Amino acid sequence: MIHTIRTVIEAESKTLLWVAAGLGVYGTLQLVEGIGLWLLKRWGEYFAVVATSLGLPIEIYEISEKVTVTRVGALVINIAAVLYILLSKRLFGLRGGHAAYEAERHETSFLEVELAANEPTLPKGLRNPKVPVGIR
Repeated sequence: MIHTIRTVIEAESKTLLWVAAGLGVYGTLQLVEGIGLWLLKRWGEYFAVVATSLGLPIEIYEISEKVTVTRVGALVINIAAVLYILLSKRLFGLRGGHAAYEAERHETSFLEVELAANEPTLPKGLRNPKVPVGIR
């Protein structure tokens, strides 16, 4: 640990500049990802899977230096997160890709419309304001 701290303190300014530039790029990537997800854009989901995947090479390198339960667990969790995002959001053509993703969204909204259409309409005086629509 002391050796690592000494190495960082004694690092050249050029090295620290590269580290700062890398952190700036990573921060920008996180900002763009957050905006894309906030706006519910498809490209935000692609940014999320790329940003999550960026940690994999570092974790693999760490395991190559010394294998510990914590490092292996972190790698397994990160791989599981990437696979979950890829499969659940149908990114890069997996599970039917964008067309299947849109069909699933379209199908869901039709089900909601159909359920709402089947709700009995009661005159305003007979409605119970304490019971939400759709719950009986």
